[in-house]
Amino acid sequence: MRKALCLLSCFALLGLVGCGSQGSSSESSASEINRITVFLDCGAGHFLDGENTKAISIFAGQTLKEIETPVYPTYKFIGWKDSSGKILDLNTFEIDFSLTIYAAWEKDAEWLSNHGAEPKRVEKGRMEYGLYPQTVVDDEKTIGKLSSLSPDAEFNRYYFLDGEFYCRYEAMPCEDGLGQFSNGNPIVSGKAYYFKVEPVTWEALDEEGLRWYAAMILDANTFSGQVDRATIDYGGGNYHSRYKADFDPGEVYANNYERSDLRYLINQEFLETLLYFSKDELSDVNVDNSAATLENASAASFVCLDTIDQAFPLSYSEMAALARENRQSKGTDFARARGLYVDDVSIGYSDAWTRSPTGYSGSGIWMTAPDGTLIQGQAYDEAIGIRPAIELKSALS
Repeated sequence: MRKALCLLSCFALLGLVGCGSQGSSSESSASEINRITVFLDCGAGHFLDGENTKAISIFAGQTLKEIETPVYPTYKFIGWKDSSGKILDLNTFEIDFSLTIYAAWEKDAEWLSNHGAEPKRVEKGRMEYGLYPQTVVDDEKTIGKLSSLSPDAEFNRYYFLDGEFYCRYEAMPCEDGLGQFSNGNPIVSGKAYYFKVEPVTWEALDEEGLRWYAAMILDANTFSGQVDRATIDYGGGNYHSRYKADFDPGEVYANNYERSDLRYLINQEFLETLLYFSKDELSDVNVDNSAATLENASAASFVCLDTIDQAFPLSYSEMAALARENRQSKGTDFARARGLYVDDVSIGYSDAWTRSPTGYSGSGIWMTAPDGTLIQGQAYDEAIGIRPAIELKSALS
């Protein structure tokens, strides 16, 4: 009898446990029924992982208090809106059914004003206009944040973090010279660095405020693609362009500005980067490449036709008209990482191209030396800096 009672007690206990388990399962099923999905659509913006949509599962009646804020360069995020365009207060808005909400954006006029969207005078004889990679990032916290971003988060080859653009580049420094960034750190070949994309500073070339000259060397490149040195003689070297052209390279000398790689680089790749977020306020300039812009008549045989450019290096005569200290120029950290030669005697100054041929050979080009003097260089030298000039459509007040 005792044994029977014991068995009954065990069966009763099992029954209670079974009922409890069945109740928990029912509650779980009910909970799943009460779950809804909220879809987040960033439109032209994106989250830090590069995705512009996300799905969040919540219980019906809940609010969405903590959502990652999306980014959209040059725009300000003003909140989430429903399909009718109404801005929602997610702290109080209880969501009872699955739906899609959309990021609301407006142009960030203040950001654009502070990032070179339009020419802006910053001091007498100086203005800011356009954006270009310049200063190396040496703050470990910022580097860590940038390194954690998904490659999908790139915007026009840049990363956007905390309201600023950054460029990632694997350094190819010049083997000669100082070999350092402006902060004194050595430039390691092949190492990836981040560079802050900043407004470009320009110096006035005239009283009217129309023509301007980059205050720093912004990049480095050959004047024309690598010349086969075995073919060079004092009568001139053959022209070898890295870009496709509709002419026979053998017909044009390497110091021909009209057909040079430098002209292509400045007026295509450089301007595309400079003006990507800016209004195009640049004039199409009739660039004088005649013998009058050269040092003397000995180089006349190498002159090219006049060109129509929005950006251009200064000529020999234009450069010679500047004070020597105004011809001196230092390169940005980005230009140094791109292979710019940095003189270790003049404390960080570099060479920069003019657009004028010398009379010495078909590969000879005038350039400014680190001490500001004008010297003769070779068109295939890839360690020479690019310091372009521009002309505005209207004078800057």
